[in-house]
Amino acid sequence: MKQRYFMVIINNIEFENEVLTAPKIAYSLLDQGIWLFSSHTAKVKTLEAGDKIVIYAAGRGNRFFLGSFALKTKPEPSECGPAGLERLVKLFALRSEIKEISRWAEPKPMADLLENLSFIKDKRNYGLYLRQGLRVLSEEDYQVIVNE
Repeated sequence: MKQRYFMVIINNIEFENEVLTAPKIAYSLLDQGIWLFSSHTAKVKTLEAGDKIVIYAAGRGNRFFLGSFALKTKPEPSECGPAGLERLVKLFALRSEIKEISRWAEPKPMADLLENLSFIKDKRNYGLYLRQGLRVLSEEDYQVIVNE
C-alpha cells in the first residue's frame, strides 16, 4: 500500500467561559496517544492506519505547525472524550489511536515554509487553503514541513 500524507488543521475552541487553544488541544491529544476527528470533516472516512499526518494550528495567535504522527487505527466512533478534554467528544466524535508521535520543541511558522509548499498556489491568501479540518498532502509537501 502506498504511503499517504495529510494535514490536520485545528483552531482554538471557545466554550462558555474558557478558550481551549489549538496547541493545548493538540499537545494533550499527542500526550494521550490519540487524535479526534469530526465526522463532518471531508475525507475523514478515507483515513487508514499508517497514514502520516502533520498538525497545523490555524487562526489568530497561531499559524504554525507543531508536530506529526501516524495513525495506529482508522477513525472510529467514540463516546468518551480524552482526559481533560471530555467536552470535545460532542464536536469530534471519531477517535484514532496514534503512533510515531513527534511533538516539535519549536513550532514551525507557516510564514517560514509557505514559499516551499506546492499545494498553496496563492501565497498571499494561503488561509484559503486551510479552511477545512483535513487536507491531503503530497509526500514532497509533507517532507518540507517535517524536515524544515
